[in-house]
Amino acid sequence: MKAYQFATHKGERGVVAASSVRLGLALHYGIFMWDVVGQKADAMTLIKKAVSVAEPKLDQITDEDGKLDSTTSFELCKQQITEWEEEIQKKKLEDALKVDSDDEE
Repeated sequence: MKAYQFATHKGERGVVAASSVRLGLALHYGIFMWDVVGQKADAMTLIKKAVSVAEPKLDQITDEDGKLDSTTSFELCKQQITEWEEEIQKKKLEDALKVDSDDEE
């Protein structure tokens, strides 16, 4: 976890926000936090921040290969957010159904 924290700190100071490297780091770190550490809220916050900071800067990338890589990484981050939001909603629904079924007993 310290390695991710260190890399994130360095990336925020030396790598363009829309860089595929920085977006990929945020994505991987977020997935690690979600799946391994269980810090789901922190994982969601991390990736949402990376997306919001990168979005206005995507047009500033002029290298075609870099732009493609950054756009792909950006879209993967957004897709991960959507998947997690769906997972959270599904869990809430399952919990609500469980409460309803417990009340019937």
